Amino acid sequence: MTIKHITSVVVFYFIFDLIFFILSKRNSKILLPFRKIPKKWRGKYFYKWLVLFPLLVICSIIIVFFQLNYISFGLLIGFTLSLCDTAFKENVS
Repeated sequence: MTIKHITSVVVFYFIFDLIFFILSKRNSKILLPFRKIPKKWRGKYFYKWLVLFPLLVICSIIIVFFQLNYISFGLLIGFTLSLCDTAFKENVS
């Protein structure tokens, strides 16, 4: 993994985090499935990593199989990380 890969992951993570933050403040119906996650699971790193690890493995398989570049790598991994962070936040409005 090079600096380009790390930079693209960080940039896309912050972009998607901002998008999900705006969507949660607007009470968007897109985030409705996240509200169904049990409250005792929110804020717990164990459950977050239990979901995140298989998703990252699937993203890695897609990236290797299709031989995607570093921008696609950052897009997929940044979206996955941001989505998981949004899903397991204490207060998803």
